[in-house]
Amino acid sequence: AGYDKVLDTGGKLTRMVYLASNGAVLKTADYAYNAAGSTVHYSGIAGQVYASYDETLDGKGNVLKSVYYKADGTTFLEKSPAGSVTHYTGYDQFADANGKVTQQVYFKADGSVAQTATYTYSAAGSVTHLTGLTGLDYAGYDKVLNQAGAMTSQTFFKADGSVYQTETTNKTASGSVSHYADMTGNSFTSFDSFKDTSGNVLRKIFYDANGVVQDTGANQSSAASKSQQTLVGTAVSDLYQISNMFEPAYSIADFSSAKGDKLALRGSNFGLAPGAALSDGANLLNGDGVQAATRAPTFLFDTRTHSLSFDPDGAGSKAAGLLAILPNQAALNSGNFTIG
Repeated sequence: AGYDKVLDTGGKLTRMVYLASNGAVLKTADYAYNAAGSTVHYSGIAGQVYASYDETLDGKGNVLKSVYYKADGTTFLEKSPAGSVTHYTGYDQFADANGKVTQQVYFKADGSVAQTATYTYSAAGSVTHLTGLTGLDYAGYDKVLNQAGAMTSQTFFKADGSVYQTETTNKTASGSVSHYADMTGNSFTSFDSFKDTSGNVLRKIFYDANGVVQDTGANQSSAASKSQQTLVGTAVSDLYQISNMFEPAYSIADFSSAKGDKLALRGSNFGLAPGAALSDGANLLNGDGVQAATRAPTFLFDTRTHSLSFDPDGAGSKAAGLLAILPNQAALNSGNFTIG
């Protein structure tokens, strides 16, 4: 509601005290001068993330830099005409002069950099470049968004910078189709995933390195198994990829050992080395209501329900996860699998 001014003997402003209507001090500004301009230190600020800040001004009074401090004295925000950097708990966020985020740097507990996300913008949209991911098959990715903020493509990179996988997405009135390419460690090199407007997968089409369809599937969801998809293969031998026990299980309607169909397991996700083989009667069991007898990881094929499951600790406490349903298969043996 008012303020008090303090001037030096030369008439220069040295302090301003801003007051509330009840006379309480809202903030105090202390002025210092030099040959280049002046600095102003604002303090006593309440109700904000920061408790004080400094402004550096040129000889014409233009603000060249602002630095905001928390109550404990640590820097919260640094601003200049070129942009800003905000220091949040666990990460720093950089923005350009228009306030658009250009980079985020995430830190580990010891202060070292964990991940970095860089954002670039164009008339078409934006690109997010993320690096430093750990515990995954890829170490970073580029995500391309259109002006509406919808993702149009992603490229995933390994730690050495080589491409691990690419994804291109096109939206339609009925949903979207995503094309995944440059697949590594799989029996297929690419696939298309068709989704409805709610994001539910309707169909997947898998291709080999020559673009030849390996298998296709249409969603046959039911109230009992909403995530299950039914695949129908070709007239010749088909290879069906099973990456892990957490993906939706497939019902493979025409799986047939007679025509050479096989289940391709992602070995690293099941504790198996590439090129290894399952052992009939040991880590691959068949039977009506079959269960593991030991605490070793075991594949179980229930001959009554025709369902293939994987139990990560066998007779231990962990539950088995459904991998696939093979309605026309009476039993499975090690020859029905490949491990990559």
